[in-house]
Amino acid sequence: MPNITSIQPPTAQKLAGNQWRLSVTYTATFSAFEVANFNFRDAIQVWEDDPFDDDRLTGWRNDANFNPGAASVVRTKTTTVSGDTLDTELGGEEIFMKIRLFNVDLNTPPVVKTSSNINLAP
Repeated sequence: MPNITSIQPPTAQKLAGNQWRLSVTYTATFSAFEVANFNFRDAIQVWEDDPFDDDRLTGWRNDANFNPGAASVVRTKTTTVSGDTLDTELGGEEIFMKIRLFNVDLNTPPVVKTSSNINLAP
């Protein structure tokens, strides 16, 4: 089963027109059998951390199939989100990303891991 490890803190870059580019880099690990035989797909979601109930800000984005080619592969996922979407409450926002990884050939249940938070003021 694939695994998601070494998730780096997300990065955010303010773009023109109240848009934000959000990225997260992680390491995907695989067994030798998986590397030799299967393809995988990963994607990201953007969330806002709340004390009682986190807010999902986007659906799964940047879906991409890949053949790992090695037991450990560093992947960077990026998406663009409007400042209006990110601005869910008064003051700054605590944004995190979920990463989903699964075996495309076997259609196994995905592995989903969460990044740390970053603070934004959209």
